[in-house]
Formats: sequence, structure tokens, C-alpha cells
Amino acid sequence: MATSSTPAGADMSDGPDATRLAALRRRPPLPVADWLGLPPALSLRDGELQLFDGHNRWPDAHVPPLLDHLLLVVLAAAGSACSWLPGEPPQARPLPPGLVLLLPAGEAAYLRLPAEHHLLLLSLRPRLLYAAGRTPFRLRACAGRADAVIEGIARTLWAAVPHGTTGQDLGLHLGRALATHLRAHHAQAAVPERAGLSELRLRRVLDHLHARLDQPMDLTEAADVAGCSVSHFAHLFKAAMGVSPMRYLREQRMLHARELVETTRLSMCEIGLRVGIPEPAQFSQAFRAHWRTPPSQLRRQG
Repeated sequence: MATSSTPAGADMSDGPDATRLAALRRRPPLPVADWLGLPPALSLRDGELQLFDGHNRWPDAHVPPLLDHLLLVVLAAAGSACSWLPGEPPQARPLPPGLVLLLPAGEAAYLRLPAEHHLLLLSLRPRLLYAAGRTPFRLRACAGRADAVIEGIARTLWAAVPHGTTGQDLGLHLGRALATHLRAHHAQAAVPERAGLSELRLRRVLDHLHARLDQPMDLTEAADVAGCSVSHFAHLFKAAMGVSPMRYLREQRMLHARELVETTRLSMCEIGLRVGIPEPAQFSQAFRAHWRTPPSQLRRQG
């Protein structure tokens, strides 16, 4: 998409920070609901297709990598948006009703919206875009274009919310229709998965590890998710993330443990269980070795 001229009143002075975006790209992908900080208005087919009511709820200009594709449909906006999406230059543009913005799963971006806005947000699991041969499609980021099909699906779901009329069958059909439309009009060329840790495989592995922080580390399972041998997996993971799988998991466990110590009243025994260290003495020792302070002291300081 060509760079649009900056509309009157649009301000890019506090715009995208390339250093921050680069740091965001290294983070594990987040569920859309966790980043938005609100529950979906509709969640269909085990969360494969979700609808959110983004009424003045856009949380931050810098968008971290997300697990699902995110589509924004503008219902109303009092002002212009500033954006920097993958493959597109920084730009500012008005947000007329019906405009659609698309952020592919796993991509970090910058998107600052006016304070007054009303969006419908659709999140779509990447696996819904697989073709019959299970070949993944990569979507193109889009900072704004008219798309009557996406707008129509979003409005159909939105209209059904207050009546509770949207069942799983309708969700199945709408999900398939949306996936077919995205493959035809918003996808890059089909990207065959390479043996090793392609971007898609890495996202799957990180998702797998983060869902099992409370379980013993099993490199065999993680290697199966990556589709390679255990020894090859360890080599490829370190090449992609800069640390070994075991060190990465330990760091993520300690980050999660510190968050639980500082933000909850859970006992240290319960926190240890949630990060895969069931023995209290072992948990306290691991926490102190990582953070240079025992968890009980950190909680008292908080």
C-alpha cells in the first residue's frame, strides 16, 4: 500500500519506535483477549473465531505478537489513526466507517487510534487458513482498506450478540467463509513449511511451552511440535531464540512466578506448582537464584 499523506491534525511525533518494535517481535505471542484486556462478545468453535467489542478499548499503540490473526472493522472514529505495520511505511490516515485493518498472527506493529473509536475486532486462528494439504498461508498486513465481506461477517456476528442467536453451526460457516476470503484476497503466496523452525513452527513451540509451564519439561513433546528430532530441535531453538529450550523455560517460569508473587496472594507452594516446581524448598531456591531475593521478601516489599 502506498504511503498516504498525513491528514490535518494527525501527529506522528510520538510515533513508532523501531527499537521497541524489534524487542516486541522476540516476545512469545499472546492470546488476543489477554492483550485487549476484555472477554470476547462471541467465541465460536472453541475460540477459533472470536468477536470483541472495541468501544474506546484499544489498549496501546504498540501491538505485541498475537497468537491469532486480528481484523479490525471501523464502526466509528473521531479522528485519524497512525500506523506502522509489517511491510508498510509509517502513515497517518482517517478512519471512515467500514475500513478494515489486518494484523497477521505473530507480527508486532504500531497502531495508535483516536481516543473516541468503536471497532469490531475479529480474531481468527491461523489453522483455519490452512488449505486442504495443510499448507499454511501468510496474510499481508493491511493498514486500511474497504472490504465488504469482512465488514459483513463482523456486522452479522455483532447483530446476533444481543439476541443470542449465533450458534456453532453459524460460526462454522462464517469461519470457513472468512478463511476462504482471506486466502483469496489477503494472503501472500503459500509458504511451505521447512524442516526445522520456520516462523509458524516456532510460534507453535512457544505456544506449547507456555501452556505447560506447570509441567515437567519434555523435549520430546516440544520436538514433535516442531517436527524434528530432539537434538536438532535444541540446536534450532537456540538459533532462533538465543538460548537453549531448558534455559528459556526456566526464565519463563521465573517471570511467571514473580508476576504471581507480586500480583496475587497465592501461597508459595501454589505458585511453585503453577511453574512446575512442586517442592517448596526447591521453588524458593530457584526463585532466589534467579531474582537474587527470596519470594517471601519480594512480596513483603511489594
